[in-house]
Amino acid sequence: MKFIVKTFEGLEAVLCSELEQKGFKNPKPLRRAASFIGNLEDLYRANYTISLGLRILQQISYNKVNNEKEFYEYIYQIPWHRYFSVDKSIRVDVVLLTERYKNSLFLAQKAKDAIADRFRKETNERPVVDTRKPNIVINIHITDLEVTLSLDSSGETLNRRGYREFQGLAPINEVLARGMLSLSGWKPDAPLLDPMCGSGTIAIEATYEANSIPSGYLRNQYAFMHWLDFDRELWKKVREQENDKMKEAKQKIIGADIDSRVLIAAKKSIQQLPYSKSTLFIENNFFENVIPFEKGFIVSNLPYDERIEIENIQDFYNKTGTQFKFNYKANNIWLLMSKEFGKFISLKPKKKINLLNGKIECTFNEYEVF
Repeated sequence: MKFIVKTFEGLEAVLCSELEQKGFKNPKPLRRAASFIGNLEDLYRANYTISLGLRILQQISYNKVNNEKEFYEYIYQIPWHRYFSVDKSIRVDVVLLTERYKNSLFLAQKAKDAIADRFRKETNERPVVDTRKPNIVINIHITDLEVTLSLDSSGETLNRRGYREFQGLAPINEVLARGMLSLSGWKPDAPLLDPMCGSGTIAIEATYEANSIPSGYLRNQYAFMHWLDFDRELWKKVREQENDKMKEAKQKIIGADIDSRVLIAAKKSIQQLPYSKSTLFIENNFFENVIPFEKGFIVSNLPYDERIEIENIQDFYNKTGTQFKFNYKANNIWLLMSKEFGKFISLKPKKKINLLNGKIECTFNEYEVF
């Protein structure tokens, strides 16, 4: 079977590396995704362990269609009743990468009609559509050449690890945070500091990595559990095997922030994870107090003056660069920032990587200070 792991733009290469390191077969980079080949056990393992994926699709069919009539007939001929039962609610997501068709919502409706008509033929009933929290999500990817049908095995996106009870004003996506750690070259044998950690996402994701905690450790729901071929014993076996790989980290992971409220949330989040004693959250004013830290990695997501208001953003970035330059020498420093404000930081980047944080165009920069 072929599986597609969706991710953010800019993380395709590190996602492929993760798939390869975890033993998945034939990983290949795609646009905002990567593919691999495997079986049902691999699908369960990927959902439970992959840290850089947003959702995992199981490809079930692909074909060329020339018009909307052929599109309906192609969807209709799939034996949907063999994949899930009629009592499961469904949603159809259509991704258009072609000028041949203009309206993805219209095609999604045609697909729902075809699926309902096939079920009615087989069972005299039709599944209920639920656009918010469906049991089954059918993904349809359309290019000029072909239509690809897949089942979304994840349901809720995989960045929803289950530890976040409360978040700050501008939380970074968990997958993007993990991607930043991978792109920086940080490994668990090095200490890590996020001096503007907010609700702690980067430090918490580093805790997962450092202690080999499966990314789905706190999750208990996936869409594949609603499929007819769901193997509960195999799923239990996969979880037990991966949980046995957890171990306690030796190096410190530190998150610091000036806001005591978000730190309370960060501490509550980290307490849900095993082997989390090596992770420390402290209240600290970055511009007034220097945290003793050297020979490690500093990875942080700087404010963008959107959801977090800053009185003088140019001055903020200038002072940030100065603080790193004089007080955090002998560290690998990686900072994510809006492209609009990056020019204000008083440091020259050694390396730049373009990333998107939501809809904000960002640059993830490496700095060397001596």
